[in-house]
Amino acid sequence: MHRNVPRTEEKVDGLLMPMDERNSYMAVYNVNLPVRMFDTVGSSTAALERTKNLLAVDFANANAMFQFTASYLLYNEATAQYRTWTGSFYPRGNAPAYLSAFRRFDPASFVAFGLASVDNVEQSLTSWTREDTNWAFSDLISIIVNVQSVVPATHPIVSKFPNSTHGRKRQIVFALP
Repeated sequence: MHRNVPRTEEKVDGLLMPMDERNSYMAVYNVNLPVRMFDTVGSSTAALERTKNLLAVDFANANAMFQFTASYLLYNEATAQYRTWTGSFYPRGNAPAYLSAFRRFDPASFVAFGLASVDNVEQSLTSWTREDTNWAFSDLISIIVNVQSVVPATHPIVSKFPNSTHGRKRQIVFALP
């Protein structure tokens, strides 16, 4: 799958970065779940189950932390322009517009927590709207599950990434299984 796959597709963007200590890496997954996957409780549950299954395998025996966030469209009232934004957006402020704080990945509670986190997504993302910006929330594009863990070089997730020269970060993109 090509790295420039649109946000409207189910995909996983992976990043593996060497840590200062030898033989350990920061493994990061951004699981992109298009908004259409959250039309009903059944489809939401199915999307989160698939995500849970991927994370349970790829981050097995790792201390993984995750956070729910989103990709969305902003509209500028002054210029009539649109901008796709991912993550948090809070101009000149300190409170990011995210759907959940980071927490430890637990397969037993992931789906229930995810369902609660994505309930009223638009309200969560628009709670940061302020008068000091012309940008306003327009449309939700996708829910993103950001997962991070420091893993040893011997962890199976490391083998999913292509080899790198000179210790640089390594990237992969693949369809959500």
